[in-house]
Amino acid sequence: MKKIVIFCLSAFCSFVLSAQDTGDEYLFHRFEYARIFYKNGAIAKADVNYDLTVNKFVYIDPADSLIKEIGEIGKIGAIRTAERSFRIEKGKALEVLSENPELYVEYRGKKTTGGNWELTGHVL
Repeated sequence: MKKIVIFCLSAFCSFVLSAQDTGDEYLFHRFEYARIFYKNGAIAKADVNYDLTVNKFVYIDPADSLIKEIGEIGKIGAIRTAERSFRIEKGKALEVLSENPELYVEYRGKKTTGGNWELTGHVL
């Protein structure tokens, strides 16, 4: 019963937050150290952020210090920073808010008329 109530509530729930105080196009205030867990058991480590302009995770390539999109997202099962955990499903990053009951947020970025980035989160 609890799952049904939360599902019904979350099906109609969405929220809007300011992306950053500075108007940045990233979910995190800075790039964060993360472990990237691949479905085949491999683990990669990188400084990552979620780019709201393309709604995808990006990382800083240590070889040339350039920001690059994390490739082959379909082969990734999860991305974890020190304080946040994301599940990757069907190419989308879902932040895990609760395991029991299951509660996730999918973030989407949208540019406002003022030129800033607006963050919309849909609870799933």
